[in-house]
Amino acid sequence: MWSFTGKKRPVFAIEPVKGQESVWDYPRPPVCVVDSREIFVWHNENLIAQSAKAIRVLETASPPTFYLPPSDVKFDMLVQSAGSTFCEWKGIATR
Repeated sequence: MWSFTGKKRPVFAIEPVKGQESVWDYPRPPVCVVDSREIFVWHNENLIAQSAKAIRVLETASPPTFYLPPSDVKFDMLVQSAGSTFCEWKGIATR
């Protein structure tokens, strides 16, 4: 069982400096936060996505994950992957 829940940092966690966040302070289960910063997703010199309407998922010990609205993604520039992933909160993801 995972013992880190964002309530207490483990002894090996580095203390963040002013203006930084620590992934050890994020809660479990994760929370979703609206993030209005302008997000850009590039591949080489190609802009794949751009949004100021992202959702940021914060989960203990994990870097923030940004989800963008489908309307802000250029799907014609993506190719389907043969693989898949699994998340205990979101389930199986394929595309």
